[in-house]
Amino acid sequence: MDGGYTTNAPANFIGGTWQTEPDTMPAFNPATGETIAQLPRSSRETVQRAVAAAKAAAPAWADMPVFKRADICVAMASAIDAAREKIARILSAEQGKVLAEAMGEVRKAADGFRLASELVKQLGGQTLPAEDPTKLVMTIRQPRGVYGVIT
Repeated sequence: MDGGYTTNAPANFIGGTWQTEPDTMPAFNPATGETIAQLPRSSRETVQRAVAAAKAAAPAWADMPVFKRADICVAMASAIDAAREKIARILSAEQGKVLAEAMGEVRKAADGFRLASELVKQLGGQTLPAEDPTKLVMTIRQPRGVYGVIT
């Protein structure tokens, strides 16, 4: 799940590689004030590189068979499960929340990938009525593209 991350320098994972930034910023534990990590201070250019890499990868993901995408979601859930305690401890320190709550949050993240793996198998098109009885109107689901989300 670490994508081959081998450096201690703060970095962003973009286009399959870890890319460092010239500037960093601290992440603090709000409960203690302790610095728990240094994060990359990403620039507008970094975001543009990330979006470009995601757009470049989109056609291959769109062409990937549904069951292969479902398998990847299950693998992600398994990787999260395997690292649950480590991830929960980081969440707890990062957000100042109790460990039990962080463990539940990590479990829900893994559950989300398992749910996605099942739902993707159910996505299909629809056949709709047409004015001309000799014609068939069908809908299909296609990826819409790259989205950036700040949570």
